[in-house]
Amino acid sequence: MPSKEVKEGKKLKIEGFGIVYVEAGACGKAVIAGKSGGTAEALIDGVTGLLIDTDEKSISNAIIKLLKDDGLRKKMGMAGRQRVVEEMGAEKIANKIDEILRSSIKSTR
Repeated sequence: MPSKEVKEGKKLKIEGFGIVYVEAGACGKAVIAGKSGGTAEALIDGVTGLLIDTDEKSISNAIIKLLKDDGLRKKMGMAGRQRVVEEMGAEKIANKIDEILRSSIKSTR
């Protein structure tokens, strides 16, 4: 899902965090993402997927690379799954939210 920046007049539209890349990682899939907005935070380039320019040549090269290399594709998929479990699991996120809330309460006292 190679996102890209789009200019509409004076406005610039960019991809947000890119939760779909994290969801794909959770399913053990290697991902291909465009270098735009928050997508770079959703994957680790060369580890859980490929971060590419969004021109047709870069997109096709990335697709072909993953299709031809089963080992790389599987390795990236497993790394994506591991990252989601370790860094973005429900318990980890709940602990982060708890920490933020406790910090907010302390700062208002």
